[in-house]
Amino acid sequence: MELTPEQQLAVDSNEARFTIAASAGSGKTRVLTERYIRLVVQEGMSPLEILTISFTNASAAEMKSRITARLRDLGHTEAAQAAEVGPIQTFDSFCRRVLMTNALEAGVDPNFKTAPPTHGLMEEAAQHVLDTAFAEGEVGQEVLDYYADYPAGLEADLVELMRFRRTQPFRAESFEPDSVHQLFERDGPLCAPDLANFLTGAAKPPAWLKGLTLDVGNSCHVMSQLERLAASGIEQAVATMRQRQEFDYAEISRLAVELLETDAEVRARVQRSYRALLVDEAQDLNDHQYALINALEIDQEMLVGDIKQSIYGFRGAAPQLFAERQEALPLLELQKNHRTKTQGVLRFIEDICRDRLPSVGNSSFSLDDVTNYEGVHVWAAGNPEKEPEQLAAQVDLLIREHSVSPGDIGILVWAHSHSRGIAEALLERDIPAGVIGGAQFHSLPLIRDMANLLELFGDPTHAFRLFAVLRSPVVGISLDSVMRLQECENMWDAVNNPPDDIPAEDRHALADFCTWFAPLAALNDRMTAWETLSATMQRSNLVQAIARTSRRVQNLANLRKLMERAAEFSDLRPQEFAETIRKAQWEDDKEGQAQTVSLSDPVVKIMTVFGAKGLEFPVTILAGEKWQSKPRNGLRMHRASGLAMVGKWSAKTWPAELISHLNQAEQEEELWRTYYVALTRACDLLVVNVGDLEVAAKNSPMESIRQLARAEITPPGLTVSTHALRLEKDESVH
Repeated sequence: MELTPEQQLAVDSNEARFTIAASAGSGKTRVLTERYIRLVVQEGMSPLEILTISFTNASAAEMKSRITARLRDLGHTEAAQAAEVGPIQTFDSFCRRVLMTNALEAGVDPNFKTAPPTHGLMEEAAQHVLDTAFAEGEVGQEVLDYYADYPAGLEADLVELMRFRRTQPFRAESFEPDSVHQLFERDGPLCAPDLANFLTGAAKPPAWLKGLTLDVGNSCHVMSQLERLAASGIEQAVATMRQRQEFDYAEISRLAVELLETDAEVRARVQRSYRALLVDEAQDLNDHQYALINALEIDQEMLVGDIKQSIYGFRGAAPQLFAERQEALPLLELQKNHRTKTQGVLRFIEDICRDRLPSVGNSSFSLDDVTNYEGVHVWAAGNPEKEPEQLAAQVDLLIREHSVSPGDIGILVWAHSHSRGIAEALLERDIPAGVIGGAQFHSLPLIRDMANLLELFGDPTHAFRLFAVLRSPVVGISLDSVMRLQECENMWDAVNNPPDDIPAEDRHALADFCTWFAPLAALNDRMTAWETLSATMQRSNLVQAIARTSRRVQNLANLRKLMERAAEFSDLRPQEFAETIRKAQWEDDKEGQAQTVSLSDPVVKIMTVFGAKGLEFPVTILAGEKWQSKPRNGLRMHRASGLAMVGKWSAKTWPAELISHLNQAEQEEELWRTYYVALTRACDLLVVNVGDLEVAAKNSPMESIRQLARAEITPPGLTVSTHALRLEKDESVH
């Protein structure tokens, strides 16, 4: 398939440095691949000289696969082999490589380790600096008063601020309250111009500050102490990483950028290694990653991205930096959507998003125009609690009456927690379905059971761990038997010598458990977690027990994933590995469950909108509505400006409200971009479930869709289902 003129123009550009704004479905990955091929085939570059950066490991792997296949097709076998081992990678892996190859200059061990995401150093450091501050009487009365009703909030806010300050440094002259106040007076008007006159007393406060005065109360005193504690905590956490020579990705990135910015010899050495830089998903890069690109100054540079698809603000994405790049460098555009084949779907997306995303579409929107939304269905499933059953009923109808194949359907949800209910409702109707992605891996019952077992090896007499293991699939005795064992004077002794009134089946299970558990416990201090888990699966009946559960496929896959994770951290002892699981449970456990279906399987795929980015489905169903988060109590942070301030439940202050105002505006913009990403996954048919048609959500894409569905005259081509759906398997919609 030949390149389009706009794609060919991007591939053949003679600009040394330029950017590409690539709309959804415009073929940006193909353009990036062909640009790489041109550099190798026409300009004679070695694949080892082309630094190609993608956002995730999966996208980097896909990019490498496409490039090597294309080179082989063109007969460049040696170049394809070089590309296999060449620098097609993520920013994280590139930064790690920079440090390892320049370890002496960076002052690190060339064999340094990468800390797991749940290393817990921030929490440990926060606890230590708080303990020290309280012991030495350095915690002011303002802080004590502020957190009096929520003591645990102090440590939680401190940890959040420490994470924030690692990428967004504190820019005041000192940690004194006056400096914090002056920082807001200086930077506030830069972020919100309508604030300037209010601060000088020349005008009334803007609408978003209505009713507030210039008084900041004790908030700056509280914030100054938090900033001081955060700085100490970060210093301690980084020192611990240095001591252990084990760095997390945030520190690896910081060290790499610092090295390239400050060491001219290292910078020159890295620059000589590469003649071209290709960056995908440039709208999702953060401040450190752009600092890295700026420090490299590679001769040829092409950044590809789409601000309309920047949806990772929670990861620190800075789309405004890509916008600045577009203004500073020559810009090429890829506008034509080659993914969505139904023109009615394209028109619908343009009309919904145009006012909030101006670069979407070119024609004006009016219901008086000749509009055809063929290929767009709006479902009003009503009660959100019934959404899984309602969606399953409609999917059933699509499959039976419209000859849609299950494998062509992708259902997009806003949170992983919604996936399982929809999958179960589909399976209940004998519709093959599977969840792609997922979260809360470390919090799953099976994974918690394995953590309890690993800790039990170190202390078999621990009553709670023993209770949990006996009830888990590892042993699997009845609750009555466990309770009977607890009544004994020594529960562990009773496990080895059960009372006579324990049922024979449970006595047999206990005997089998003691046979393999005791020898492994004796070797606890000499075995790694991976070795212990391997031995457990070989000697126990755990796998057989899991195979008898209702979710055996998923549970067995999760067990394999746990083994793979233990192998990644092969130096951890059983209790140390169990501790990483505990920390992940306590924190925001975003680790996905093991995959039991793939994108190529002939089943309905259910995944989050974020996970679907870059994918496409012939039939795309958007389930439910994304609700914006409300301003949090306690610490508030604004990433773009680096401003942070505590916000009180009762006594509001203008600095805290400023941050809430800025965040709300940015979240609203990202909300529209997220819907744009979701809607543009559709190739042939787009289905949107709007829930209750009468619900109003101000400034929401879903409200715009509801307005279309509520119109007295339905736009041509748009199919609206507003009736109550029948949920019985053998009944269709009336």
